[in-house]
Amino acid sequence: MNALKSLSRTLFSIAMIAGLMLGLTGMTASDASAASKRGATITLHVFECGAKGGNLYKECHNFKSNGLDDAEFRVAGVYRSTDGGYVSWRPGAATRPIYGFNLDWGYYDSYVYCSNQVTGKVLYNGLSGGDDAVTITTVVGQEVVCDWYYLY
Repeated sequence: MNALKSLSRTLFSIAMIAGLMLGLTGMTASDASAASKRGATITLHVFECGAKGGNLYKECHNFKSNGLDDAEFRVAGVYRSTDGGYVSWRPGAATRPIYGFNLDWGYYDSYVYCSNQVTGKVLYNGLSGGDDAVTITTVVGQEVVCDWYYLY
């Protein structure tokens, strides 16, 4: 009888652990699915750069020496500032203007290169046009990184 109780407790414990693991796995998949339905990720890498031509990525894409702190941006109505040259949003998928507010710091323009990190598709590649803004279109689940170079 004790052996039966022991076996019963063991099977019950195994069933509880299996149920817990299945529940956690289901929640993780559910959370990932919900996150992908919310929108896209837009991350900016922001640098100041004295290069007037050549390869901006090679010459200026260095967070230690050129990463710009406290550069202000707005995406989907949300204002954020860079920390160590980084700033990120997770807005709903749509056509999104990205506004920078740093040309009054003495920069004459900014060069922006945005790409979809999943597909490699280039979403923007050029100057911000003097108004320190670019517009990109994102889709659900997309990860966009924009290298934003403030030129001086």
